[in-house]
Amino acid sequence: MRIERLQVDAFGKLEGFDSGTSPLGPLVVVLGPNEAGKSTLFTFLTTALYGFQPASRERNPHVPWTSDEAAGEIRLRLAEEGCVAVSRRLRSSPTGKLTIGDVTRELRNQPLPWVEHIPRTVFRQVFAITLSELAGLDEDTWARIQDRVLGAMGTTDLRPARGVAEALEREASELWRPNRRGNQRLRELQEEVRALRGRRLEALERDRSIRLRVEELEDVRHKLREMRSEREREIIVVERAQELLPVKRQLERVDSLRAAGGPKEELAELPDDVPASLEELARRRERCERDLAEAHDAARIPQLAVERYDDGARALQGERARISDLIGYASATRAELDDRHRKEARLGELDTKLDAAVAQLVAGEGKTPSADLLVAVSLDLLRERVRRLEAEREARATEPTGSSATPASGNLLADADPLVVSGVLIVLGAAATVWGTLSVLPAARTLGVTLMAVGLTLLAARPRRPAATPTPGPSIARADRVADMEREVADLFEGLQIRSEYFAPPGAALLAAVERIHSIAEERSEILGRRAEGEARLSALSDRAGRVAASLREEPPGDPLEYATSLEQRLGEADRVEEGARVAQGELGRITTSRKRTEDELRGLREAGDRLRRRIEELAGAEAADPVVSVQRRVEAHARADRMLKELEHAHPDLPDLEARIRDADAAGSSWALDDADLASRRAHLADVQDMIEGLVGRAEALETEIAHLRERETIDAVDSRIVSLQEDERRLADQRDRTWLMAQLLREADRRFREEHQPDLLRRASGYLARLTGGRYDRLLIDEHGEGDLFHLVGPGLPRPVPLAPPISTGTLEQAYLSLRLAIVDHLDRGTDRLPLFIDEALVNWDEGRRRRGLEVLSELADSRQIFAFTCHPEMASQLEALGARVLTIED
Repeated sequence: MRIERLQVDAFGKLEGFDSGTSPLGPLVVVLGPNEAGKSTLFTFLTTALYGFQPASRERNPHVPWTSDEAAGEIRLRLAEEGCVAVSRRLRSSPTGKLTIGDVTRELRNQPLPWVEHIPRTVFRQVFAITLSELAGLDEDTWARIQDRVLGAMGTTDLRPARGVAEALEREASELWRPNRRGNQRLRELQEEVRALRGRRLEALERDRSIRLRVEELEDVRHKLREMRSEREREIIVVERAQELLPVKRQLERVDSLRAAGGPKEELAELPDDVPASLEELARRRERCERDLAEAHDAARIPQLAVERYDDGARALQGERARISDLIGYASATRAELDDRHRKEARLGELDTKLDAAVAQLVAGEGKTPSADLLVAVSLDLLRERVRRLEAEREARATEPTGSSATPASGNLLADADPLVVSGVLIVLGAAATVWGTLSVLPAARTLGVTLMAVGLTLLAARPRRPAATPTPGPSIARADRVADMEREVADLFEGLQIRSEYFAPPGAALLAAVERIHSIAEERSEILGRRAEGEARLSALSDRAGRVAASLREEPPGDPLEYATSLEQRLGEADRVEEGARVAQGELGRITTSRKRTEDELRGLREAGDRLRRRIEELAGAEAADPVVSVQRRVEAHARADRMLKELEHAHPDLPDLEARIRDADAAGSSWALDDADLASRRAHLADVQDMIEGLVGRAEALETEIAHLRERETIDAVDSRIVSLQEDERRLADQRDRTWLMAQLLREADRRFREEHQPDLLRRASGYLARLTGGRYDRLLIDEHGEGDLFHLVGPGLPRPVPLAPPISTGTLEQAYLSLRLAIVDHLDRGTDRLPLFIDEALVNWDEGRRRRGLEVLSELADSRQIFAFTCHPEMASQLEALGARVLTIED
């Protein structure tokens, strides 16, 4: 049998553990730190083979807290059946499935059929070798292990047969043996029986005395019963005169009142005070009538509030969205109109500044040109030409006399073709103008006009290329370029009479004057755009106000701002009216409910009064002068009878018993008339009877005490019973001693046959393992069955004779011998069947390097015949086993 794959869904600390699709080999190392789940994995493998134990989810410790089940699956490779799959699952009850090829059958919680020859307890104790077993081999432990190895095949919960036989023989000897040495239970029982027979004569005499006193006690009890009967008769007569007669008279008075009141069930629906009840009903009717009148008056004001919430208010609320939008738009428009005067004043200031700036720049002769012509001059182009002109002047001033090269300007706009630049600016200006017009953005429209003007100015001022002339000298060429650049600046103002001081020469002053004009013109254009927006907003407000008025079926408003304010006030008033109507509606509902409740109460009071009067007339009859007084008398008669009966019950808690005794006396015809002399005579006789009863009671108690004292002593029946019981114990112990002795002999014989059958193979296998583990230092194990000392002896080529396998032999050698015997037991137990896996848990961790190396080699060789799982937390040991061909499975903490 070989486990090829492990899949743990949830089991203890392990969740989602999978050994992989690659089949596990014959030697598997499980590597992981302490408490990581190595022991849990061994328990899971045991569970997969044998089922869950315990089989309850609540009591099984390996059901994880994070899951409601423990589950997993393994794949086995068998010698004959091939590959099989086993899955186990523990929920409310354990389940299991076994799959062989395409056939699946239920396992429930049963073990696999290939492991049934090895019980679960034997598998856990024999097929799992742990460090604690090897590390605890002290002298006393080794002495016990030697006998357990052969007598119980390594199991820990079975006692050796020879030990059990010795215990049974000791138990039999404690029961009986031929001599008198020690404690013997059978001899003690025989002596006790002889002593009991001597005490039997004393018990016979006590038994006769008890019988005499019992006869006297019966006679006393008979006389006591007679005296008590006579006392009861006298007590009845006296009680009838003293206690029952007053009660009888009161009961007769109660009966007379009942007769005067008539049948009580006829008065069951009537109150205790009929006139007072009629008056109370009349008062309550009057109060209900007053409440109804008050409720009618209280409903008038809420009704008026409800009626104020008319269709006009509802229409206003229905147009709430439009009105709210109109109010918001009117608020924004009002702010725009409030700002209009400030804008107009600012426009006047800007016009004055603009005229002054233009007049400062333009010559005074003739008509002053419009500011738009100056705004049309490209400011960017002017800046660029002035900058180039200033740079050229500086270069001319610093140029050496011998310079002959004329460098390029280095400015892309100056070097570019003016025709291309002007075309680009015209296209961009046209696009910005169209976008500003469509989106109602004055700033964008102004920017577009400016760009188009700059482009046209560049196109008009484009210099002509001069005809080819002879190349002048350096100074003459630069002077010509300066002159050309000054003409280019002047060309920008073609048609404009600019003051001459701005061109002598043109520079920063001209640029600053033009920039100021542009700045004032831009601010003025922006204010004009905002004023146009305000006019458009006021027109849109008027349109919205007209639509709202049309939806409300009202005349178009003259002033949309005042109309918006009016609508806001009216809508607020409609909301207040609605709120008042809602409150009033609730108040009306409360008043209506109260009025309905009062009307129902009044109706019920009238009906109750009518029923009560009709019932009174029915009970009084037509001949009664005052029906109410007549019926009230009957009610009061029954009320007095009830009070008297209640007083009787309070004074006599046993009134039902007294009534029964009175009825019995009447039925017996007893006389209720008794004079004083007769009563005194009966009391004296009753006292004499009481004294006689007390004397008889005292004598009966004395006899009972004497009988009890005599019965406390040992009776003949008790002695005879004890003798019979001891004789039965004697026979039982004799049988038990014979059975115990026979069982001891049978166990010794069975142990002898078991050892003869299994010892040769076991010792042969163990000797082979020992020779390999010790490197040939010891090659055989012998058993001394008849010696008084140690059971096992070692034989080796270096030893003159066999030596006992016990201290002072080293602990390492003891561990090697124990491991050899355990491996031999494992081989011996499953010979002829599928070999079960062997589990080694840190068993070799304390061995020195040489012993460990030989131990690992033995495990590697043993893996050729059975699968071995080695559990360890030491990576170096895992590496050594991996070098011997082991597959390493790692468990993370």
